[in-house]
Amino acid sequence: MVGIAIGWWFRHSLSPYWPALLAVTACWLIVLFWKGHKRLSLYDRSFGTLHSFFWALLGCTSLLHAYDSLQKETHSCASVYRGVVVERMRLGPRSATYEMALADAFFSDRWQRCSENISLTLTPIKGTLPREGDVIMFYAPLEKPRNSGNPLEFDYASWLLRKGISGTAFCGNRYRHCSAADSIGIYQAAGIWTRFRILTSHVRHRLTSLYAASGIEGRDWAVLSALTLGDKRGLDKTTRLLFSETGASHVLALSGLHLGILFMMLFVIFSPFR
Repeated sequence: MVGIAIGWWFRHSLSPYWPALLAVTACWLIVLFWKGHKRLSLYDRSFGTLHSFFWALLGCTSLLHAYDSLQKETHSCASVYRGVVVERMRLGPRSATYEMALADAFFSDRWQRCSENISLTLTPIKGTLPREGDVIMFYAPLEKPRNSGNPLEFDYASWLLRKGISGTAFCGNRYRHCSAADSIGIYQAAGIWTRFRILTSHVRHRLTSLYAASGIEGRDWAVLSALTLGDKRGLDKTTRLLFSETGASHVLALSGLHLGILFMMLFVIFSPFR
């Protein structure tokens, strides 16, 4: 955590030098192996210090590499893009915002490979919303994430970058679902991590549907979904405010409760192999 925090604080000045930090991290790992060969205990002060510095360097290098890969020149002119819907980020009364994994873009009279994640805001057509895993084609210009410039505002641009989102776009109702043949190829070309996230979203939606089918409704359903699955999209402003005022909002985020649930699931799955 310390290395990640240091990397984020100095990301603007250190991000071009992440390969050098990677080399230093590799050298540090060699020193750790040499120390381990000397059979020093993990509780030895020098070995513990080297071990801590290694993880700090690894966290800092990983963040700088991710931040440097996001610093791409986005196309400021409007164009046609195709991509996979990864996650619904926000649902408003008239619009919805999604995380999109772009596959390609139409430039110079041909489709060109374009691999980056963006935040796409659209207006639903006839009340129908895209779902995770859908492949859509839309027309919009891409822009770098930026804040509104209001004093003491939430740093939305940095939050998007930390999530691996390098651009934003607004297409309104200028989008269409791709054909079945194109959708299969674009979806299979998506990264393994992207497809895994889509799969987990589908499993989460199935579980929340089971909650609703069992008779849990309203605020109880929203709180249970947030506590057990981390799905906070059903929480209204009043419920969020209540958790914040009582100092219990941390239970709605990734916490020991969710890790305990995951541990118990793994324990039950692997208990026959003991």
